[in-house]
Amino acid sequence: MTTADFAHLMRLVAENYPCTESDYPSLHGMSPEDRAAFVLRHNALHFAKSAGAVATLSEKVDHGAPLNMSEVQPLVIKALVNAIKLGEVAGMTAEQIVAQTEAFFGIMASSMKEVAA
Repeated sequence: MTTADFAHLMRLVAENYPCTESDYPSLHGMSPEDRAAFVLRHNALHFAKSAGAVATLSEKVDHGAPLNMSEVQPLVIKALVNAIKLGEVAGMTAEQIVAQTEAFFGIMASSMKEVAA
């Protein structure tokens, strides 16, 4: 995935999950700082829901149910969407997310190009 691909995913999330007063009436009259705190808190709730869904599936498997990856795959997408939304809330660009992820793993962008070549 290129940075441009990731930027495309970020645009999809921003366009499909805007935080507007029509969707969240409690945003009305909030300061920009309070709005940011609300969106951050709301995003944390979505992370908790995603983690709970994974835990529910895992718990069923622990009790003998078969592991069905087709049930796991939509949860991967939801988790990715939540992470992308969190990046948006933090004011990060696709370039920043990619660069900081590479740095987190100790990978320099130039060495990634060498591996791909």
